[in-house]
Amino acid sequence: MKNKQNLPLWAYEKFKETWDAFLKSSKAASINTSIGQETLSALQRVWPCSEFIAKNCVQRPELLHNLISTGDLKRRYDKNEYDERLEKTLAGVDNISELKKILRDTRRREMLRIAIRDIAFLSDYHQTTKELSSFADACIKVSLNILHLWESKKSGLPLSQDGEEQKMLVIAMGKLGARELNFSSDIDLIFVYPCVGQTDTTASPLSNEEFFIRIARSLINVLGSMTGDGFVFRVDMRLRPYGDTGPLVVDLDSMEDYYQTQGREWERYAWIKARAVTGCMKDQEQLARMIKPFIYRRYLDYNIFESLREMKQMISNEVLNKGLSNNIKLGPGGIREIEFICQTFQLIRGGRILELQEKNILKVMKSLSDNNFITSDTSNKLKQAYIFLRDTEHRLQEYSDQQTHALPDDPTAQERLAFSLKNPDWESFLKILNKHRVNVQNTFNHLLNTQKTNEKNEAFKNNIIAIWQGFKDKQEAIDILISVGIDEPRSVLNMFNDLKDSYNIKHLGQLGNERLNSLLPLVLKEAAGTKHPELAVKRILELVESIARRTSYISLLVENQTALSNLAKLLAGSQWIAKLLTRHPVLLDELIDPRTLYDPPNKKALEKDLKRTMSRIPADDIEEIMEELRIFKQANILRVAAADISGALNTMKVSDRLTYIAETILDYVINLAFSQLEKKYGAPVCFIDGKTCAKGFAVAAYGKLGGIELGYGSDLDLVFLYAESAKEAYEGTVP
Repeated sequence: MKNKQNLPLWAYEKFKETWDAFLKSSKAASINTSIGQETLSALQRVWPCSEFIAKNCVQRPELLHNLISTGDLKRRYDKNEYDERLEKTLAGVDNISELKKILRDTRRREMLRIAIRDIAFLSDYHQTTKELSSFADACIKVSLNILHLWESKKSGLPLSQDGEEQKMLVIAMGKLGARELNFSSDIDLIFVYPCVGQTDTTASPLSNEEFFIRIARSLINVLGSMTGDGFVFRVDMRLRPYGDTGPLVVDLDSMEDYYQTQGREWERYAWIKARAVTGCMKDQEQLARMIKPFIYRRYLDYNIFESLREMKQMISNEVLNKGLSNNIKLGPGGIREIEFICQTFQLIRGGRILELQEKNILKVMKSLSDNNFITSDTSNKLKQAYIFLRDTEHRLQEYSDQQTHALPDDPTAQERLAFSLKNPDWESFLKILNKHRVNVQNTFNHLLNTQKTNEKNEAFKNNIIAIWQGFKDKQEAIDILISVGIDEPRSVLNMFNDLKDSYNIKHLGQLGNERLNSLLPLVLKEAAGTKHPELAVKRILELVESIARRTSYISLLVENQTALSNLAKLLAGSQWIAKLLTRHPVLLDELIDPRTLYDPPNKKALEKDLKRTMSRIPADDIEEIMEELRIFKQANILRVAAADISGALNTMKVSDRLTYIAETILDYVINLAFSQLEKKYGAPVCFIDGKTCAKGFAVAAYGKLGGIELGYGSDLDLVFLYAESAKEAYEGTVP
C-alpha cells in the first residue's frame, strides 16, 4: 500500500504493520476486507496514533466492519440512542456474569467508535465528551434498572412509610455530572435513596438502606470490576458524605442534615457539576432544592477564595513533590486551573446570577464575559485553552486507554501526540500549548492573588498587625504609621482602639479575626494614598466595624485591591457614600470594576440592565423583585456618586443620571403592577378622545423629577392619571 497521504515514515510504517495484521485476522474470521477510500484514509491517521484502536481492530476485526457497515462510524448518535441500544442489547439478561460480559463488549465497540471519530476529526471536543457522558449515563441507568428488578424479586419492593415505591438516585459528580467526561475517566458517583422504609415482603423484609446498599454494591461491581474483558468504568465513591468512612448509600434527609451542619467548602466546589442520572423526577427535584442553598449563597461569598487557594496549594505541592509539571490537568496553566477560575466565580456570584448555576464550563465562561466579570478576550483565551487541553488529554488517553495526563518524554511518543493534533512537530505543539498555559496561569494568578509578596510588603503587613494586636509600644507604632504616610498617627491609633473595643470586633470568631488581620494593613496602605488619609481610615474602619461579623464582605476587600482602593478614594471624599455603604454593604461589589463604577449607564443601558436582572426572578416573587429593585437603585446611585466625586460627571449630568434611574424603576414598577392587576381582574377598557388606549394610565412628574433635576436624596412628586372608562364613554352595560 502506498503512502498517499504523505504520512511521516514512523506513522506509515505503523499503519502498514496494523493493516497487514488486520487483513490477516479478517481473513481468518472470514470477514470481507473491503474498506472505502475515505475510511481507509482516516485509519491511516488513526492507527498510528492509538495502540488501543489498532489492537482492537486487529483482534476483533468484526467490530470495525460493523461500525462501517452500519454507518455508525460516520454519524452522531441521536439523543437517548445509547439508552435504547443498551436496553435492547440487555433485554433478557438474567445473571450478573452475562450482564458484565455484554456491558464490556459494548464498551469496546463504542469506545472504539468514539476514539476513531475523535482522532480522525469526524467529531469535535463537544461531541466526543457528550457521547462519552451519554454512554456512561446509559450504562448506569440500564444496569441499575436490571439490578433493582433482580433485587426486588428476591427481597421485595422498597417502599416509603406511605407505601410509595422507592428508586435510587445515582448522582454523577465531576465531569460526568457536567456531561464533559474524558476518554479514560473514572466516574465519581454518590448514591442516595429517598427515605427510610422497608421492602414489602412479609418474610424477612429489608430496610430501604440495606436494599439500596445491595444494589449499589452490585452496580459498582458490574461497572468497575476488572474481568478478562476489562471494565466498563472505574467507579470512585470518595465524594460521598464522610468520604470513604461514610455509608455507601444515604437517604435524602440524612444528606441534607450533613451538608447543613458539616459540609465543607471543597464539597460546595464538587457539587457545582453534580447531576442526578437516575431516580424519580420528584426526588431529583427535592435533591436540587436541598443542595442549591449549600452550593450557592444568596449574597456574594468571597470567603471561598481562601479555601480555593488552599486547595490549589495542596495540588501545587503534589505537582512539585511528584514532578508533575508536565501534567496538563494538575500542572501550571492546566485544566484544573481553568476549572478553578470558573467555579470560583460560580461560588461567589452564583447565588445572585442564575446563569452561573451552570454545569458546562464553556457556558460558564460565556456567562462570565456577558456579565463583565472577565473580558471577552479573557473568555476566548480560556475557551481556546480548555478545548486544546481537553483534546490533548483525549489523545493521550486514547493511545492505550489509560487515565494519564502526563506529556510524554519519549521522542516517538511526542511526535505521535503532535501528529494526532495536526501539528507538524513537537516544537510546534509545545509552542501552542505553552501559549495557552501562560494565558491560563496569568488569569488564575490574577484571580486568586497567588503571587508571592515581596519582603518590604510582608514587613509592612506584619508591623501593622503587630500595632493592631498591641505588640508595639506607642512611640514605635507612631513612627511606623508616619513612615507609611499617616500624618496624624495618634488619631489612627485611637481609631484602632475604638474598633478593638466595639461589640462586633470583640465577638469575632477565629476566621473573622484572620480576615481582619489581613485587611487592616491594606486599609492603611490604600488610605495613605488618598488626599485625606486619616479621614479615609476613619470612615473605612467605621464601615469595617458595621460589617465585621459578615466576613464575606471583609474577604471581598481583602481579595480585591481595586475595590479597596476605590473605597478609600470615595470615602475620603464623601461622608454620604460612607453612610450608603454602611447601610447597604452589598454595594461593595460595585467597587471592583472601575469601568462601571465611574461610568454610570445611560437610560437605554439602565433599562436593558434592569430587564436582564428581573428576568432571573419569577414574576410572582414580589419580595425578591422589591429587593432587587432596591439593590438596582442603590448600585446605580453609587455609580453616579463615584463619577460625581471623581469629576467624570458635571452637576447637570449627575441630575440627568439620577433622573434616568428613577424613571427606569418607575416604568418597570408600573408595568409590573399593571400586569399583576390584569391577571387578577382582566384588562381595563379605556378611551382617549373616543379611541381605545393600551393602558389608560399615566404618571406625571412634578418638582425636581419633572424638571430632570433630581438630587441624591430627592423625593418623587407624582400625580397618577387615568383615561375615561367604557362606562363613562358610553351608555349601557360595561363590557
